[in-house]
Amino acid sequence: MGRPAGSVGRTQLKADDLVRIQTLSRDARMGPSEIHRVTGYSKHQIKYALKKKTPTVGKRTGRPRKGDGKAAAAAASGKP
Repeated sequence: MGRPAGSVGRTQLKADDLVRIQTLSRDARMGPSEIHRVTGYSKHQIKYALKKKTPTVGKRTGRPRKGDGKAAAAAASGKP
């Protein structure tokens, strides 16, 4: 059983999603399985959200574009 055609993967949780998961866990006393049933988030995402102290989302760095950064500056100046 795989993913449906056209779906790429799960979306990254936003800060509001993290707050919602933390609220359901702490105030409504729901476990990860109940939160999964209510929200539809994966259990891994829920465990990650509950482990975080603050509901902030880090910047996704990704791979730098060609020509950006120190390598491009070093190449332009002629230094290795």
